[in-house]
Amino acid sequence: MDSHPAPRADASLLPHPLQLEVLEFGAYALVIDARSPHEYDEDHLPGAVNLPVVDDAEYAEVGTKHKDDKHAAYLIGVEYSLRNIAKHIKPLIAQYGNQDRMLVYCFRGGKRSKLWADNLTHDRLRSGRASRRLEELSSLGPS
Repeated sequence: MDSHPAPRADASLLPHPLQLEVLEFGAYALVIDARSPHEYDEDHLPGAVNLPVVDDAEYAEVGTKHKDDKHAAYLIGVEYSLRNIAKHIKPLIAQYGNQDRMLVYCFRGGKRSKLWADNLTHDRLRSGRASRRLEELSSLGPS
């Protein structure tokens, strides 16, 4: 699992969970930050675990490829994503039961959290996919 201490934003600056249309963050057994490690290091929700669908190098590769060939970028991104999600399923996700509530989030279009959501098909999952849900958090920057 790739979770590590990171700089934290001033808690008074974090959006309230109700503004994000989710429960209090503590109500979730697991909060998954699907963004790349460098995005997670800049800021993340309280208690979130970084389970990126693409690492920093993969994120850069897909972004560079997207400029020239969107379809090829999509195929590479999906390949990386499924591989990376699979390596987290057994060691971490399997520890949680069907009654455990999870929150998954990313940034912008919601593709990364949707990839997690599509792979976690149990009723326990709640996916925060709307881009506006992270705009306030992202504006905080590193603390």
